[in-house]
Amino acid sequence: MKNNSLCTSYEQYNLIFDLGGILIGTDASKVCSYIQISSLMRYMIGNLRSPSDLKRDFYNRLEAFPIEYPGLACYDASGDLMPPALLGWFAGKISSNEILYFLDTMYEKKSLHAQLIFKVARLLLEPQQFIRTRKVYSQGIELLKYYKTQGHRLFILSNWDPVSYESLRSDYKEFIDMFDGVVISGLTGLVKPDPTSFYYILSAYSLDPQRTIFIDDQHENVVCAQEIGMQGILCRPRGMFASFTPHFPSIKHKIHQSVHTTCCII
Repeated sequence: MKNNSLCTSYEQYNLIFDLGGILIGTDASKVCSYIQISSLMRYMIGNLRSPSDLKRDFYNRLEAFPIEYPGLACYDASGDLMPPALLGWFAGKISSNEILYFLDTMYEKKSLHAQLIFKVARLLLEPQQFIRTRKVYSQGIELLKYYKTQGHRLFILSNWDPVSYESLRSDYKEFIDMFDGVVISGLTGLVKPDPTSFYYILSAYSLDPQRTIFIDDQHENVVCAQEIGMQGILCRPRGMFASFTPHFPSIKHKIHQSVHTTCCII
């Protein structure tokens, strides 16, 4: 006789997190202090432009940087296509100093517009300045602790240049030590959404994609993870200077749905 009953199984999963926009965010007050809000407001009012326009002007200038990074389209949190120079920087192929030197020698810096573009560039490209204007979300740390106590394995897969990552690891050692493994684009030369970066972390840590959940704020990254067999959770992107905190209860709920499965015993 067949005995059918329902049970709930709770098995170990591998949780792969992106860093920027998920566990680490922008400290808006420190960004405004560095950019100097009075200068920014004067520029915006005088030119009827937004902070996002400054970022796009910065990207446009980088289009002239002599590097090719074929075959990969990578977008930022606002949905703007990033120039090849930034992909090369993420991959560790060129340094922030090379990009800043290019901007310094190729373009004038006298106008307020130009000065603000250089501030945006330094904010992103200078490792110490970049880390100084970041913050690790306390709710994110609590989420990591929760899943760690539940027996799940935690990993990082993120696009960071190698120097900024070393600064992050130095300043936030206890945070980084919570993870069972870390894959950073600047150390592997592989930039998301290149599928090779996902295969790399699966191979490096012997992860079963069917037991792996990837959490990111970029749609194309989540789609790529899903195409190779992982489950994906997408967090909504944030603007360049906006203070955006991911909704961690929603992330926890989606992870919960993935790791709790209903099975039938016959």
